[in-house]
Amino acid sequence: MLLLRSILFNIFLYAGIVSVFLIAIPALFLPSKIVLLFGKFLGYYVVFILRIFLNTKVEFKGIENIPKNEKYFVASAHQSIFETFALQSVLD
Repeated sequence: MLLLRSILFNIFLYAGIVSVFLIAIPALFLPSKIVLLFGKFLGYYVVFILRIFLNTKVEFKGIENIPKNEKYFVASAHQSIFETFALQSVLD
């Protein structure tokens, strides 16, 4: 059962990534805020399919401490593909 859930997760993950990228290609000629919306959607999508297929709850702690009206730089260890998408769902 775990193998089947993992296979389904991977199918939906990569199919979703490819679909969003193909739909977003014309957005490259639009303002950057539009392109960022596709990234944010992809972040929410990845968190959603994690919850559905792998029954994994994603929890972000300390978001309320991030200043809303200041610029900042976020760096992550990139130990997986997950944080590339998940951080886009909570950060602007």
